[in-house]
Amino acid sequence: MNENRIYSNSVLDKNYSELFSSKCKFILNKYSQRELKIIHYNDMFLMGNFLTSLKPLSHARESKKNILKYLDIYIDYNKDLLEDRSFINENTKEYLFKINSDLVKYGFANKGTYNIVLVFLLLIELTVIFFIEVPFYRIPILSVLLFLYIKISQAKKRKKGKLLKLY
Repeated sequence: MNENRIYSNSVLDKNYSELFSSKCKFILNKYSQRELKIIHYNDMFLMGNFLTSLKPLSHARESKKNILKYLDIYIDYNKDLLEDRSFINENTKEYLFKINSDLVKYGFANKGTYNIVLVFLLLIELTVIFFIEVPFYRIPILSVLLFLYIKISQAKKRKKGKLLKLY
């Protein structure tokens, strides 16, 4: 359904903010608070609002188009499909990934982005501590420092409104 909608460059440049706000209002009226969390409405709203002020306009066209198509999915489909997690992953994952990867260069980040890196670093440090026994290396210092860095950077991004909870 929504694949057939075509958003021209002139529509994206001139009428994006009105189109985006009307779609957001429709979704707010259609879904409950619990359902809005499932569809990541707050994150899409943050990213969509950021794109309204992004200059030059040509840099944001693809992201604007992806956000509008993402919102179209939830406007067009029945609310009962929200209970089916495979529907959400199947139809929206590509848009989430594209939008998120486009906006990383503007300072947006996902809350759980560095958790895997932190776990691997902790495993490596624990291996060094218990099996290699380097003298004076009994505390996983690098993991603690990385954890503190991540939390401080997430706090800064949260204040700027650029911390997302997409994954």
